Amino acid sequence: MSADETTDVSTDPQADAGDRAEADSADRGDNAVTLLDDAAPEPTAEGAFVPTPLEPGAARDDSALLKPAEWYLLVVRRREDGRFLLVRREDSPPTLLSTWPPHADEGLEAGLASLLRTHLSVRLEGAPRLAEMRRPARMGHPYTGGPSMGLLRAVAVEVTGEPEADALFVGFEAFSADEAEAALATDLERAIFRDGVALLD
Repeated sequence: MSADETTDVSTDPQADAGDRAEADSADRGDNAVTLLDDAAPEPTAEGAFVPTPLEPGAARDDSALLKPAEWYLLVVRRREDGRFLLVRREDSPPTLLSTWPPHADEGLEAGLASLLRTHLSVRLEGAPRLAEMRRPARMGHPYTGGPSMGLLRAVAVEVTGEPEADALFVGFEAFSADEAEAALATDLERAIFRDGVALLD
């Protein structure tokens, strides 16, 4: 499968996503993207994705129904040694920490800082850098759990501190760029990882 092909993504549904304060960062992590090996068909046309239902309790925005769900996959580099941090779930290969975009009221920087503190006990340094490339993937919807088409996007961040994974993960691993890319399980993850590394060069 090439780096630009789609792949399956599954998530655990969560309830309210309206408040993205630090108390909710663990919930975002529970929705961490899990990339599967089964290839999905290419979308028939750009933007031809399953409509995204509104979040429970969210203000109505008809334009949101026409947009694919978007997920951020974090390319996390530690400033002290330049190594990249991947998280690991039980019986799974290392993977990129992932989340849906923080709520606009919280802001990207504050939301990701909270997520990184909660799941890796590290401090965000500098502004997150968003990749321009959005890569299509078949995934479970983050709120309903049903199948939908979505977009995965790299977010490059630099952090400081001694990493320690929280209870959601069995641990973390620190790799050089080449080691991290080789450790990821799918072509899609590796492509997204390269998107993020390019932002840090």
